[in-house]
Amino acid sequence: MSDFNVRGKSVLHKSSREMGVAILISCCAMKGSKAKSREWTPKERALLGFAGALVMGLGVVTLLQGKLHYQNWWHAAVFAPFAIVVGALCLFVAFKAKRF
Repeated sequence: MSDFNVRGKSVLHKSSREMGVAILISCCAMKGSKAKSREWTPKERALLGFAGALVMGLGVVTLLQGKLHYQNWWHAAVFAPFAIVVGALCLFVAFKAKRF
């Protein structure tokens, strides 16, 4: 990661400090909230399960072809075992998790 300098001042250092303050403020704000989680609707479960199966299937098909990577929409390499893990996680959350 490069550190950009604007008139001799470090932009990266300033933004990381501001990010820390923002995280601290959001954590304190959420601590006092009484937000309740809700149950998944069948439509949400089906969509997440479909997306998980699709991602997992792409990873499995890529491995069966003897390759470790496939290209996504932006032509970036996707590591097939990682896609399988993400797909399996989506399937687990879709069909085992009761609330979010």
